[in-house]
Amino acid sequence: MLRLIWVPKEYKKFSFEEMAKDAKNTLAEVKSLQYKLAHQLADATVFLNDLADISEEEAAENLRVIIPYMQHFLDKNSE
Repeated sequence: MLRLIWVPKEYKKFSFEEMAKDAKNTLAEVKSLQYKLAHQLADATVFLNDLADISEEEAAENLRVIIPYMQHFLDKNSE
């Protein structure tokens, strides 16, 4: 038996393929922005180290702390 179902106009051209493409594009854009943000965070850390006029050893320690954090953050979000 065939049933007729009313579909609102906004869903007449609904496509799962288009939705999947949009999702992939959005995911790629988010990953790109995450890497840009990580680079900006690293640049900001270096700038703040210069601005704070701390020693080279203290600046190196700051970078030793933040680099693994950023790598973990990017690896976790790239899955």
